[in-house]
Formats: sequence, structure tokens, C-alpha cells
Amino acid sequence: MSTEPPRFENKVEPIQKAPEGSGGLGKGSSKTVAIIIVISVVVVVAVVALVLGLVLSDKGTHGTSNAQDKLDSTNRPTYQSEMSPQPSTSDLQTLVQITDEEDTGYASTSSPANDITETTTVTEGMPTSYYTNVSGSANGSQGTTEQGQVYTDCTEVPASGVYRIQPMELTSSILVYCDMNSNGGGWIVVLRRKDGSTNFNLLMQSYIDGFGDLTGEFWLGLSVLRDLTCGNDASEWNVNDHANGECFWELRVDVGDWRNNIANENYEYIFIYGDAYRLEVGTYSGTAGNEFINQLNAAFSANDNDKDSHLLLNLAQVARGGWWYNLDTSPNLCGYYCEPTSLGCSNSMNWGWLSSLKTASMKIRRVVPT
Repeated sequence: MSTEPPRFENKVEPIQKAPEGSGGLGKGSSKTVAIIIVISVVVVVAVVALVLGLVLSDKGTHGTSNAQDKLDSTNRPTYQSEMSPQPSTSDLQTLVQITDEEDTGYASTSSPANDITETTTVTEGMPTSYYTNVSGSANGSQGTTEQGQVYTDCTEVPASGVYRIQPMELTSSILVYCDMNSNGGGWIVVLRRKDGSTNFNLLMQSYIDGFGDLTGEFWLGLSVLRDLTCGNDASEWNVNDHANGECFWELRVDVGDWRNNIANENYEYIFIYGDAYRLEVGTYSGTAGNEFINQLNAAFSANDNDKDSHLLLNLAQVARGGWWYNLDTSPNLCGYYCEPTSLGCSNSMNWGWLSSLKTASMKIRRVVPT
């Protein structure tokens, strides 16, 4: 009797349908995928913000700030030229005649040391509530004052030079440089750069007090500017509060580059207010462009006082000078002094489209409404 070998049958089990909601990408898996996507998007946004921040920090040299009236090929300032009475508005190389005497006599010097240095020289008789580091004599090289003579402001002095004044807003007299040549005269110079002889890479207290030499390069001081514009008592400026001219000062900015291009901008008023010494300016006109448009209401920053809006950088350290920085180093008239032929002029003092400036000044003059 023969026995057959056992047979094996391949049984195919029917596919069982997974219970509803338990197979495939269920609700739990969908939530996991969504979380992963959200995290990925956040990481990408963070990287983009980092790259954008680094790019913005270097805009000072190129003048690429996104102000609404940035000067481009179709909207450039008109220059006055000693070669032609009506130069082309697109010719940025035009030589111009410098009319402000304090911007003459340039010295082609390199920038001073960029290390932070502090001086403590106190001019005799100068109120410590204002600036303490600015030096000068009441007998300037242009225009002299009698011993002990005090003027109300620069509109009363006979010629450009260093004078002692006591405007109605101040409780003590101070020494200032009066510019009697620019646009009718009567200007108190609050900032002057002309040869790189003064180090502007200083700490916040120096910018509050002021520093430099009134006959050379100097910064008058944030404290006296705030007092003159009555920024201790108000957080906003209103022309109706200044009918007699008290605290009403117009602002003029003059800049020049190493190709002898010069330009200026005039602002209806300047207002420095609060503990952060914030900046506000009025309507503007001139040939330099409204570069202050991105600095409105910005706090003043210095090497040791980072108040700018940049998330990663202290722009005062980048530019090596204090200023009302926002997101980049343009404009900036207190940055380090640098001739373009030198290396490392990125973020040096500039007025937007005019970079690596040779000269710069800020001046204020009282306005009496009519």
C-alpha cells in the first residue's frame, strides 16, 4: 500500500479592512506632519532674517536705504558748479564751489585710532550740566568777543567764530561756534567733521556731554540739544507751542565728499527728547535728500549704548561712532573718518548716496514764527 506525500496548500488569507480611523495616515500622523512643516517654516524664516540683517548692516557705504525719496538716476540733486551755471542733474562728478568758509582748508589725513578713548578736559566756567569735553576760547580766529560778553544766540554775533551765548532755554551760558556765512548766518554749529583729527568712537556719556575742539572737529552734546529744543518737557513737537520762538530751531546739514561734491538739506525744526535723546525733524528741502526719514523717533546709540532696531548688531560699534541708528548705518555723520582710497571704508560716515564723506556739519538757528 503506497502512501502519498502530504500536500501543502497555499492559502491566501483575505485582506482584512482596517478599522476606520486606525490605518494609513490617521489623525495622529497628520498632526505630526503638520508640526514638522511648521517647524521647518520657522527655521527657514529665521535663516532668511539672519541673512537679511547682515546685509542691511552694510548698507551705509552703498546708500541703499529704502527711504521714499532715495535719490536714483531719475531724482538726483542739482549741484552748483564753478564750471557751468546749469549742470546736468545726473552728473555726480561736477566740481562745486564751496561757499561755507568752515568747510575749506581740508587736510587729507587718515582716520584717527578706532580704539575707544575718553577725555576729561573741562573748560573753565562751563556748566557741567551741558558739555564738559568741548574745548575752545571766546577769542576765535574769526570774530572776537569782549571779555565776559555773552550773546543771546548766534544771530547777534558780528562774524563766524567761538562765542559765549545764553539762549532763553538755558540757565547758564555756554561756548559755541557760530557760523555767519551759511544761508544768512546765525547758526550754532552742533557737529563738524573736516579732517579726521578727532576720534568719534566714544561712549554714550561723551555724546551726552560733548567733545572735541570748537575750532576744529567736535560734537556739541545731546544734553544741550535736548535743553535747547525743550525735549525734557514734551514727547512731541508742536509749532503752536513755540509762538515766540522758544525751543524752535531749524536744522541745516552740509556734506561733502572726496570728489568735491557738496550738498545740503534744511529741516523746518529739530527736536531731541526724552532719556533716550530721540530725534524728530520737520519738513525738509535742499539738495542732499531727506536721509533722516528712517531715523525719525530713533533713540541715540553709542558704543556702550545699543538702542538701534537691528536684532543682532550694535550699529554704533559697526560704524565706530554714535548716531540715531535704526536698521542700518545710513545716514551717519559720526562714523569713522575714511578716505575712499584706503581699505575698510565700509560703514564710514555718510549721508546715504554720498558715502565716505570728507566734510560734514549740523547747525541749528532760532526761528521766530511770523
